[in-house]
Amino acid sequence: MNWSEETPLIIIGMHRSGTTMVAQVLTELGLFQGQVKDHNHEPVFFVELNEWLLRLAGGAWDYPLPFKLFLKDKQLCNNAINFISTRLDSSEVEILWGTNDKWFRPGLAKPPKIRGWKDPRNTFTLPLWLELFPKARVIHVYRHGVDVAASLITRTEKVPVTHQFAGDDRLKDVKRKPLFHLEPILTYTVRCSSLEDSFSLWEEYMAEATNHVSALGNRCHQICYENILEKPEE
Repeated sequence: MNWSEETPLIIIGMHRSGTTMVAQVLTELGLFQGQVKDHNHEPVFFVELNEWLLRLAGGAWDYPLPFKLFLKDKQLCNNAINFISTRLDSSEVEILWGTNDKWFRPGLAKPPKIRGWKDPRNTFTLPLWLELFPKARVIHVYRHGVDVAASLITRTEKVPVTHQFAGDDRLKDVKRKPLFHLEPILTYTVRCSSLEDSFSLWEEYMAEATNHVSALGNRCHQICYENILEKPEE
């Protein structure tokens, strides 16, 4: 399939910045983001791809800067894009739709197009997604760094180690082999055990997102978490 004509809405922003809330509101307004999502309202299919990309660069969601070096290697980027394109065209994309959905019954309509997805990791992997979807639009959700850092610490202290996808009933009927045989994605991270380190991670995400906002112009819309709370309808 030629994905270059698709116009998905890609949501970026630092973890704990309100991206989940924005994604949930957009889903209620009719933005299709897949049937199979984790507890952060992130489509499992895209989370796995993003996590795989970060690992290729020797990084992770809490150690994203190595991916900037990855983007400088054109051959690696082309190989990754070709791999992702193959996965989008394969039967494995059924993870997006859900194997029990009506679209898989003979004679019924094809599944809806990919309309968008949210994953904070998009903040760093966005250049590759824009290669696949050059007409994509972007929403950047941001929040005050001190509040983000405090939220990260609270989450780390509350749930020392948790499996990102464990216990999600929506996944139990998806009969497949893991795309990349990932180890469980851990919420706990040493980097987010202190206010200073958590804040520095926020700075890295904000710097990367700011670059995207500047480059994309009117194709990117910024939303402030605090403004949503103050004037939700507006």
